Amino acid sequence: MDNFRYVNPLTDFGFKRNFGDAEVMKAFLTDLLELSSEIKEITHLDKERLSETQMGRGVVFDLLCETVDGSRFIVEMQKRKQKHFAERMVFYLSREVASQTKREEWDYNILPVYGIFFLDFHLPDFKPSTLRTIEFIVRETGEVLTDKVKAFTLELPSYDGKPDDECKTQMDYWLYNLANMETMQTDLKFKDKQPAFEKMQKLSELSAMTKAESDQYFWEQDYYITIKNAEDYEREDREKKRAEILAEGRAEGRAEGRAEGRAEGRAEGRAEGLEQGIEQEKLSVARNMKQEGLEVLLISKVTGLSAEEISKL
Repeated sequence: MDNFRYVNPLTDFGFKRNFGDAEVMKAFLTDLLELSSEIKEITHLDKERLSETQMGRGVVFDLLCETVDGSRFIVEMQKRKQKHFAERMVFYLSREVASQTKREEWDYNILPVYGIFFLDFHLPDFKPSTLRTIEFIVRETGEVLTDKVKAFTLELPSYDGKPDDECKTQMDYWLYNLANMETMQTDLKFKDKQPAFEKMQKLSELSAMTKAESDQYFWEQDYYITIKNAEDYEREDREKKRAEILAEGRAEGRAEGRAEGRAEGRAEGRAEGLEQGIEQEKLSVARNMKQEGLEVLLISKVTGLSAEEISKL
């Protein structure tokens, strides 16, 4: 860790250290949504929103923010691929929309709910994309049903090895810094394009952390590495066992194949020998009949040989 300058923003600690800051979060949301009016204030709500019933399932977000106009933002960093991730995004958004239910009569004029999902992988079963905007759209006409419920996926692997001079948009600047910050030794890039990067740099400097913060961060790093190593070992062990089973199956298949081949060879040999014997017998009979002066037509009918074959005898 001695060679690193910044906190890894893709860890839980690093992500919340940066986007838990109201100034950084406001700047990011303004760039992402291209809002016509500024977000004046952001409140970080309790990260766990419990279900209405004791038996219901709770929903946990990395960050849940609310603006002064009541708009809600679910902001999450997802490190590993997860089965049914798309459905999980829908579930999170649905719960935040449903939480606005009022006991008294109301007209369903909901406040906006946006899900923002940073992914350290490309969304499975979709073409890789840097930024994906997901909303309710009428397929036949392209009309937007409502702009109050949206999800955004931001895929960081798009910036692995990408030169900084190829970054052209505000989202490019954010995602490039996030994807490369852990290994950077220089100042963050594009601070002239987004002043909030200066604040991010100060928040992320390892040398500026207190001992307690440093201990927490490195403990989380060690924990993540330990879990990842365990998962990698389990995966390698499963693959090894699978390879052994396949090899054993192939060996059994080859043995069975050899046995079947020998049996088939014997059967084919016997059949071929029988056919050759029958053929020789026909020729012998035809030769004898020809020597006795019988007509070729008669010999052909008896033996099944052609006139040409008989003439060569």
